[in-house]
Amino acid sequence: MEETVRIDDTALEERLGYKFSARELLERALTHSSAVP
Repeated sequence: MEETVRIDDTALEERLGYKFSARELLERALTHSSAVP
């Protein structure tokens, strides 16, 4: 079964201290198969 995790991208940006200009690239990076161990 696949688990879906919701991420508050604004909170993530605040925690990282970085604002992403292209949210779709952030989503792609976090959901890409290479990001999963």
